[in-house]
Amino acid sequence: MITRSVHKQQAQIWFDKLDARLAEVPYIAGERFTIADILALCTIDFGKVVGLRITPEQPHLQDWHDRVSARSSAQA
Repeated sequence: MITRSVHKQQAQIWFDKLDARLAEVPYIAGERFTIADILALCTIDFGKVVGLRITPEQPHLQDWHDRVSARSSAQA
């Protein structure tokens, strides 16, 4: 049986990979805002419910999250 902590560890690994990707490009799929950004934003925001957070060691992911969350479409 896979425990909740294993899932959280896997999610943090995914956050680390996103952070590395966002060190290279402004958006997950490259130069433009796409459905990949929308899905990642929803995943990260809903992850807060189970205690998943962007860490200080993931500054590119945090910058991206701040920028994407500030879009008017994210305010709805």
